[in-house]
Amino acid sequence: MRKRLIKLTTSIFALCGLSLIAAGCAAISPAGDLAQSPADLKTQIVEPGDVADIQYICRINNGDIIAGAGPVPADAKKSGIYLEPGDSSASPLEAVKPDEPLAPRVRPAGLENEIRERLARKIAGMKEGESRVIELTADMIPAPDEKSGFSRLAATRKRPKEIRVPREQFKNRHGRDARVGEVLPLDPAFTARVESVTEQEVVTRVIPVPGKEVKTPFGIARVREEAEAFYVDTDAKEGTLVRLGPLTGRIVSVTDKMITIDNRHPFGYETLTCDVTITGVTKAGDSKIEEKKAECKTCR
Repeated sequence: MRKRLIKLTTSIFALCGLSLIAAGCAAISPAGDLAQSPADLKTQIVEPGDVADIQYICRINNGDIIAGAGPVPADAKKSGIYLEPGDSSASPLEAVKPDEPLAPRVRPAGLENEIRERLARKIAGMKEGESRVIELTADMIPAPDEKSGFSRLAATRKRPKEIRVPREQFKNRHGRDARVGEVLPLDPAFTARVESVTEQEVVTRVIPVPGKEVKTPFGIARVREEAEAFYVDTDAKEGTLVRLGPLTGRIVSVTDKMITIDNRHPFGYETLTCDVTITGVTKAGDSKIEEKKAECKTCR
C-alpha cells in the first residue's frame, strides 16, 4: 500500500512538472522571446494602403503652430496664418510608400494638403496609439512664369463709402433678401449697413470698425477717411508669413504702392516639426476601407 501511494504521488508530481514545462514553452517563442500578449496581437501597424486616423500639430521654426488636426490647445501660440480645424476629431489619411514621389504640380497644392501628402509618406510602420515627432521639408516649386509664382497687392486699398449691388446678387451671395438696418461684415477693417432695398438693388453704407488700427493678414492697417472714400494703408513687413486662399506665401518686397508675396514654396520656406499620433488603423483589406477613404480628402 505504501509503495502504491509513493508511486501515485510521484506520478502526480511528474504530471504537474510537465504541465509547468508546457506552460513555460507556450510563453516562449522558438527564438527565445516572449510571445505577444492578446493585447499586442490587436495592435495594428500602419502599412501602405491602410487608412490611419491621425492627430497632428505642426510648428514652424519659431515654435508657432501653423496647422493641426484633432485637439489643439486653445492657449498654444499660433501663427498668423493658422486656421482652426473644422472639428477636433482625428483625420483619416491613407499611408503610401515612403519613396513614392509626389504628384507633379506647377504650384503648391495648399498648406494642409501639402502637409498631409508628406505625412502620408512618413506614417508607415507606426503603431496604433503611437506618437512620433516628424520633420517635414519641401522644395520650392519653380513656377512656369513670374505671374504664377508671385502675388502682388496694393499697399493702399480704396474702399468706397457706398456700395450698390443688384438685389438678386445680394440674395445669391447671402442666401436671403436684405433687411434695412442690418450690419454685414466686409473685411477686418469695415462693416456695411443696409440703407435701402428696392426692387432692383441693395444700397449699403460702409462703416470703419472702431479704432484707427486694424490687424490684417499682411500687417497692421490704418484707416483714413477722405471726402470720396476710405483708404486703408497696410504696414506690411518683409519676411512675414501670409496666406492667400489655400496658398502659403512670404512677403518678399514692400513699397509705397505694392506688396509682393512669394507663393512658390509649400511651407513658405519653413521646415515643419509635427507631433503625430495614430489613433486608429483601417487595414487595406478591411470591408470598411472604401468608406474610410471617402472620409479622407487626400486618399486615392
